[in-house]
Amino acid sequence: MASHETEDRLTREQRLKAALHFAVGRACEDVGRTTKVSFSREVIAAITETTFQKCESIAVDLELFAKHAKRLTVTNDDVKMVSRNNEQLYHRLAEYTIWKQILWSMSTSGHSTVYWLQ
Repeated sequence: MASHETEDRLTREQRLKAALHFAVGRACEDVGRTTKVSFSREVIAAITETTFQKCESIAVDLELFAKHAKRLTVTNDDVKMVSRNNEQLYHRLAEYTIWKQILWSMSTSGHSTVYWLQ
């Protein structure tokens, strides 16, 4: 049974890495078109592996933050905690959370129109 679970996990991980590799390749192609820079297969593979490892690390941190707060569910606050070392990302997430709260409160209070301020 454990062998089957390990095999499923590896297959799932391989599919995730393949999808990530495809997305990284596409992103490199897009950047290459605008900057006239080409990316070797080795560079794309290195970016993919680095990104995958970073995502795994973030996932572990998110779980630990939720456990520390005695919760079983990861929340926006956990994501903001993970992003605290990246100021720009932290502010974007905070802004997103605020807009989400505003739109939710408007939708539950009967407002049918959302006005965007610039």
